[in-house]
Amino acid sequence: MRVFLLLLLILVSGLLSSGVAEALHRVPLRRHSNLAEAFHYGNLQPLSRTFRGDHDDVVINDFLGMQFYGPIRLGTPPREFQVIFDTGSSNLWVPTQETHLCVVKRCYNPKESSSTTPDGREFHIKYGSGSVKGVLVEDKIQFASFTANQTFAEVSDVSGLGKMYVFARWDGIMGMAWPVLAVDNVKPPIFSLTEEDKNLANQFAFYLPKKSSEKGQLLLGGYDNDHFTGKLVTVPLTTKIYWTVNITSSSIGSAVLSDTVTAIVDSGTSLIVVPRKSFDKIVVSTGAKKNNGGLYTVDCEKVSVLPNIELEIGGTKWVFQGKDYIINFLSMTCILGMIPIDANLITGESWILGDVFLMHVYTVFDADNATLSFAYAK
Repeated sequence: MRVFLLLLLILVSGLLSSGVAEALHRVPLRRHSNLAEAFHYGNLQPLSRTFRGDHDDVVINDFLGMQFYGPIRLGTPPREFQVIFDTGSSNLWVPTQETHLCVVKRCYNPKESSSTTPDGREFHIKYGSGSVKGVLVEDKIQFASFTANQTFAEVSDVSGLGKMYVFARWDGIMGMAWPVLAVDNVKPPIFSLTEEDKNLANQFAFYLPKKSSEKGQLLLGGYDNDHFTGKLVTVPLTTKIYWTVNITSSSIGSAVLSDTVTAIVDSGTSLIVVPRKSFDKIVVSTGAKKNNGGLYTVDCEKVSVLPNIELEIGGTKWVFQGKDYIINFLSMTCILGMIPIDANLITGESWILGDVFLMHVYTVFDADNATLSFAYAK
């Protein structure tokens, strides 16, 4: 979804390491890339809103490289939908027949579910890439091995998302940010599930593999030691709106990018979104050139000698070599895994740390303790 797809982790180390891998609930993730569409239609936008005991896992799929999605089930009998797990928003929505996209999308039909309860309130949410509209409904949600009653939107108008949504392999979006961000004060699904099952800790972690041939995972209720190296660094959140921490310093090579700024960790954003002034310094240091799709490319032969980018979070400097922030697209084009954003009244000079960051830095989102935890991903 365009700069809004582009527009998560934490527990005290002792608590996190005490047997959390014994009963992890895993959600498989797949990956979908908007890069090809971006070349053809224009820029990419973040999905995040413009402002607005047990464990389980979900396999995260990956289509062409940059957008991760996985399964949930809605209704009775349950029907599977593929959704983006978006830590930059807080609502769940899926399409209905009124979108006229049911040939290419899995559509929700309340008449086919015996557990549907009408809500009736209108729903309208705006992402950086556009808006969707519909009405709210309550039905059963199954996520990994957990079930709860959930209010979500059956969306009839997705025109604001443009052609990228039509080509995407996912159906809807499941927001995983804080309740205060939710449209219509709807409880986010992860909060519904953890309230329904008191043994499920309100913690989750993403493993987004660097190779598109590998499966990703969303782990519920904890984290998996097999997916990172070293020890987790735990950082308190600065707000309970987005998953936000401070970057206390940043640099590329010998050039300072900024002093202390906030950073939103956003799984619904494909790239890293950088304030304009800092981004311009990155462009100069890497020699990146802007293409017609709004992305920036570099010479693939020079990736190995590009300067390191360092982001200091939680007293640790997280180092990104060229191979960590450059996306090799179809072995033909090397794309800078970042885009610029101009300062605004809502986010100020904030960075948005999307999937390019999450592929390199394993991140644990802990709503119980209002923290994020980081370690280098394997």
